[in-house]
Amino acid sequence: MVFILKTSESCIPTQNVEPVDPFPCQTCSKIYDATCQGVNLPSPSSYCLKDTDVPVVFSIQPSPSHFGDQNPMCATYLNCPGATTEQFDVLRGYGYLTIPGNADNTPTFVFCHESGPKAGMWFADVNVHEEEMNSMRCSS
Repeated sequence: MVFILKTSESCIPTQNVEPVDPFPCQTCSKIYDATCQGVNLPSPSSYCLKDTDVPVVFSIQPSPSHFGDQNPMCATYLNCPGATTEQFDVLRGYGYLTIPGNADNTPTFVFCHESGPKAGMWFADVNVHEEEMNSMRCSS
């Protein structure tokens, strides 16, 4: 007696999985300029990189011991690749002014306290000065 079995092929239903946002911060909002379009956009002489092209990776970490506010912070170093440079929109007087990153071209430390009196406020440590800011980018 010979049995011939035919296996059937079927698909296993898949789940709809939402993409996971690796941004770990709770109180602090995203700070990298969301209007950046990428290399050569809008033009080869005037563009800013998307955050994924830099890349910008944030982490929750303790405040450095020399900081007065010892609350945990959301932080990163902005290190612009290629022919782009760091730019920060910092608070000056009654408005914001765009300034470059560190004069020695080292990556700029960027942070936001997750709690405490300055919770949710972003700062860039540019040339050893804390600058309150509302946006950052890597621009040509």
